[in-house]
Amino acid sequence: MDDDLPLLEIYSKILAGENYQVFTSRSRSDALEWLESHPLPDIVLLDCRMHEMPNEDFKAALDKVIGNRERPRIVGFSSFDASSPFAKEMRSLFGEFMEKPSGLEEMVASIKQLCS
Repeated sequence: MDDDLPLLEIYSKILAGENYQVFTSRSRSDALEWLESHPLPDIVLLDCRMHEMPNEDFKAALDKVIGNRERPRIVGFSSFDASSPFAKEMRSLFGEFMEKPSGLEEMVASIKQLCS
């Protein structure tokens, strides 16, 4: 989930190219709606800098949608350095944090590592 359409398309193509089923969303509310009515994915990649809904509100709504189903791996990502206070806060909120890769090769490696 990312509000940056070019990045969202790149992530989607990389994952689909690795034979993962992919659902993308540019909106947190649309993603929550989709998650509510579908089997949960193995992993949720979440841009932590989407302004549509605060991270804490999204986490609470996501927890409600997940309910008693098996919790997917949730990875927040942002351009913030992985050692920054923001990254630490996102790790405590979502469980994991990934710095947005700067190049295509790094992006491919990061996504493959997350999905392995």
